[in-house]
Amino acid sequence: MPTKQKNDNTLKFLGHLYQGMIALEYCLDGKEGDCIKIEQHGDVASQDEQVEVKSHIDPKHTLSDRHIDFWKTLKNFVENYEISMEYSKLILLTTSVIKENSKWNKWNEKTKEEKFEVLQKIIDEKITETIRPFTDFIFDKINKCKLLKILDKFSIKYGQHRIKEKLDYISNKPNFDIIPKKNRKHLISNLLGYILSQACELDENNKGNWEIDITEFKERLRRTAKSYINLSVVPLPTQFENKKGDRTVYEDYKFVEAIKEINYEKQIQQAIDYFLQANTTRNLLITDDYRIAEDLENYEIQLIKSLEFKKEEVLI
Repeated sequence: MPTKQKNDNTLKFLGHLYQGMIALEYCLDGKEGDCIKIEQHGDVASQDEQVEVKSHIDPKHTLSDRHIDFWKTLKNFVENYEISMEYSKLILLTTSVIKENSKWNKWNEKTKEEKFEVLQKIIDEKITETIRPFTDFIFDKINKCKLLKILDKFSIKYGQHRIKEKLDYISNKPNFDIIPKKNRKHLISNLLGYILSQACELDENNKGNWEIDITEFKERLRRTAKSYINLSVVPLPTQFENKKGDRTVYEDYKFVEAIKEINYEKQIQQAIDYFLQANTTRNLLITDDYRIAEDLENYEIQLIKSLEFKKEEVLI
């Protein structure tokens, strides 16, 4: 059995994807005029909620008393105390489950003083080396009064949908009622792409805020959804429309040689661009749904027949 490479970032990628899906859900539920912040105040933040997102592939993954997900989340709220106090809810959103004998059981029903006692009991019993940096920070950084204020707002949303379940859940939201079911996931992919694209301009040299304006998002949703209403058509992705091909790579391709033979030099670069865009789009569609491969093959056959017929008409 092959082992994963040490630089395998699959789990990290899935974590970012899940975070994007949570951000999308907040965008869909948000009110026009509001704003969703990503990677600024926690993983995702709405007008009232600051959220740390933790996802795990294992459906039985447990949030234990000393699991890093909890303690790292609490440490983040403590470290950014002034920002955290701007929100009415501080949330750890996780796919992990909480067992009945866990000290986190019924956490959301406890008072802030009871929550503090839970933390104290866990620390008094045992501090593992994994969580020690976080517990030390939490209890050294701020006083008990401030920690109680954080705990008063701090809740755990556990047992949340994992990626596939979350995708199914989002696709059944009222926002997509008019969209045929076969097209909903394609529209969701489009919206996720829009959310991720808002971060493309942010880097060390171009500081900025990764934010989604709900008014703009809702307008994009209304505008884009029109293309997905037709049950028999799956709209093609548009993100590759401006993709440019390196001519030196395609110089020996048959279609390039054919264009040279008819002395239509000025069209070669455009033909290369179209060829690259078509193949990239095809690969994306097949990756998204392997069954599309057969539809594309049949389409290609019919297209070739149509072009051959037109060629014969011109040659007559």
